[in-house]
Parts: sequence; C-alpha cells; structure tokens
Amino acid sequence: MNKSILLYCLLLFLHIGCRKEKTVELPKEEIKPFYAPSTVLENPEKEPTYKEDTTTLYEYRIGKSGDYTYNYDVIGKDKEENVVKGNITIKDKYGNGKLTDSNGKTFVVTVEWIEYGKLLAKDKKENEYILLVK
Repeated sequence: MNKSILLYCLLLFLHIGCRKEKTVELPKEEIKPFYAPSTVLENPEKEPTYKEDTTTLYEYRIGKSGDYTYNYDVIGKDKEENVVKGNITIKDKYGNGKLTDSNGKTFVVTVEWIEYGKLLAKDKKENEYILLVK
C-alpha cells in the first residue's frame, strides 16, 4: 500500500513538473511615427517653455505641464551589433530623431519607449535599433 502511494506521488510530481508552460503571444504594436515640432527647431532654447535639467536623463524639454516634449541623447546597436548614436525627441510614448552609424551615415528614425531608459527605433528600411538614453 505504501509503495503504491509513493509511486503515485512520484508520478504525479513528474507529471506536474514536466508540463509545458502555455505561452501567449501578444500582437505586435506598430510604431506610430510622431514628428515632434522640436525636431525641426534650429534653436529650441529660444522657445518660451524651454527648460534644461541636469538632474534628469533628458537634455531639455519644451511644453506646458502635462504636455511636455523631451529631448535625449541616445546610444545603441542594430541587429548586427553595429553601434549607433544620436539625438531623439519624444512626446508620451513615441518620437523621432536622427542617428549616426559607425561609418558616419546619418538617418532618420521613429522611436518608441519599450522600458525605462530603453527605446526601439526603426528607420525607413524597417531596420531596428535598441537605444539607451545616455
């Protein structure tokens, strides 16, 4: 009797431990290009709502309370581990900017926050870059 209970418990334990986890795939959300006005401003510091803050990650922001547009210096890599760096402007979750690759080529990207201090960028050819705020 004790052996059959022990065998039953062992088989139950193995059955529970060997089950595969169910994975749920979330639909991919496309990056919605956002072209912030500050990306075309030659002198954003002349904006009446311009504010620099050296205690935060952003370089500067413009806008009114609750409706800010932020600017960041970023560095990152593409799929082949090639380094890119540049500057982006972002409002809420989306933004755009310019990156420069290791060959000195500059190109425009759209960006999206994917976690704190980390962004996903895409260029016109749909190449993806993972960027970190400096």
